[in-house]
Amino acid sequence: MRKFSLETKTDPIVESIINQLRERSELGQNKYGTTLAENELSALEWIEHAKQESMDQILYLEALKQKLTINTK
Repeated sequence: MRKFSLETKTDPIVESIINQLRERSELGQNKYGTTLAENELSALEWIEHAKQESMDQILYLEALKQKLTINTK
């Protein structure tokens, strides 16, 4: 049986993401004047926002894929 240590290490990748989330939250609060928790959007509005963000993500990934494909030829 494996024994697991209770000691945890700081993961720099996780810390980087946490910091980026905090920065994004601050940017959003400054831009929209509210937090996500305080936002009064309906469930359908939240879904639409998530859908729009997902479509943007697909576009970014495709653009990067095409750039990498061009650079590897």
